[in-house]
Amino acid sequence: MFEAIKKVPVPSNFAEIHKEQLDILFTTASIFEAVKEIEEDPLKVIVALSQYQNLQNRLRDLFVQIAKLLPKG
Repeated sequence: MFEAIKKVPVPSNFAEIHKEQLDILFTTASIFEAVKEIEEDPLKVIVALSQYQNLQNRLRDLFVQIAKLLPKG
């Protein structure tokens, strides 16, 4: 799925945002996959969830960047 999304054409001024968005999506998927393994590896889940707050901050920053690039009005 991520390979297909990587190939989606985006305007040049959104290229870095697109890369960051893909990384956030991949990291989110990794966290959710780790949580599914709570019975087998609880420590892995703790580590994954500790990354979640940072991920939320990155997502907020991404939305701010997108808002700056969108036309006003």
